[in-house]
Amino acid sequence: MTQSDIDPNQAIYRFMNFFDAYNLVAHYTLRFTKLFELKDLNEGVGKVLRHIELSPVFPYPRDLQKLKSQHDIIRQTIYTTCWSKAPDDIAMWAIYSPDDSGMRIKTTVAKLAAVIEKYKNEYTTHANKIEGFRPSQVDVFEMDYKDLREAKKEIEKNVNATLAAMRESIIGKTKLESCRAWHKIMRERMGNLVLEEDTGKYKDIAYTHENEIRAQIEFEASDEDTHDYLHSQECDFREFPQALHVSVDEDFIEEICIDPRCIGYKKTVFKEIIDLNGKWAWVESEAFGKVLEST
Repeated sequence: MTQSDIDPNQAIYRFMNFFDAYNLVAHYTLRFTKLFELKDLNEGVGKVLRHIELSPVFPYPRDLQKLKSQHDIIRQTIYTTCWSKAPDDIAMWAIYSPDDSGMRIKTTVAKLAAVIEKYKNEYTTHANKIEGFRPSQVDVFEMDYKDLREAKKEIEKNVNATLAAMRESIIGKTKLESCRAWHKIMRERMGNLVLEEDTGKYKDIAYTHENEIRAQIEFEASDEDTHDYLHSQECDFREFPQALHVSVDEDFIEEICIDPRCIGYKKTVFKEIIDLNGKWAWVESEAFGKVLEST
């Protein structure tokens, strides 16, 4: 599901620590983290599975090391910021605010999309460009949660069945007959895909609690030599920073919420640091609250 499939006015929320919140509020800078730095080691693996699924004419790369190398490139060249549609999910507060001092920032899909479009359009003027690379694709999409291990098994089963059918189609057949049979097999194959998109939107079902909408910046080599370098053993991925710090407009933030478990005096201090001039809209979360005490 890409930006065009999501209501642009959809409210989305990012749970973050105090320091990221301060950076965003004080400097209008949003951090995009490289997939490689995220705790989920299967970030981006859907793109690898998609590659396997769309390569049924010839045996897909059975060399595990080649698949791992492809996955490494994906994880090293894609940056993301993760948001949620669920503002009061207790799991989100518990995971992303372990010290009871985290914050929740609200914006909209349209504003998040505008941030990455502006970054891409102005990339050539940035002081901290990644030499030899450029942002090839920026997108906002809703994550699709699947059992990725089962998806891998199903893809391998389907690809092997396709290859078997293609081998069978050449037995006792003319070249023209085999060609027609191959086209039919491929049409049937494309109509029965396990993974339907190549946006990187697939995530394991263990993360369904996140209700995630993600903005993504994907880099590609700007010339053939750099492309070859990227796919070589000599490539030094340290050239790609751990995170990108992307500028946002002043109206990007619509409201701020402090972890409802946060001690009162800490809330006061955080507000004084972040909002000394009373500029931002502050709201309270009902997560962890007592039902009998709510209005």
